[in-house]
Amino acid sequence: MNRQACVPQEHPVYNPLELQLRTPEINRLHETLTQWLWTGATGGFIKGSPRIGKSTALEMLANDLSTRTKNPIPAHMFTVPPRDRPTIRAIYRNLCISADIDFNKTRQINSDILMNDFYHFLMDKARQTESKQLYYLLMKCSGYILIKSKYSLNFTT
Repeated sequence: MNRQACVPQEHPVYNPLELQLRTPEINRLHETLTQWLWTGATGGFIKGSPRIGKSTALEMLANDLSTRTKNPIPAHMFTVPPRDRPTIRAIYRNLCISADIDFNKTRQINSDILMNDFYHFLMDKARQTESKQLYYLLMKCSGYILIKSKYSLNFTT
């Protein structure tokens, strides 16, 4: 009998980097994010020592955020790599790439076009979850920012 075939490859013994445990600190972070979302906070900063699991915790919680009425809140996470000269266009370009938005990379695209494309991506996400407000997570190096969109979404059918 082939014992290797009986054990799934997702098992932590074979893939220890994929093991994610919901710790008391992650639960506390979930409570904090929920409080921020429900009280209308427009931003927040999560900091900690390197390699302690901030990114992993936010990835675990990104699909677990909801409104007071238990409607899921769409979330989008992306990384901003350090640059010599950071530009607004580079931020929007990274957002579009992380969202798999197809834009023509051969022609000159300004930040307004990229912002518009990403904004439509967010509206589509909100429409899918029938959310009346849009929240999303932005992740940069050692810090994270939770930003509430200033737009109230009113969908008509």
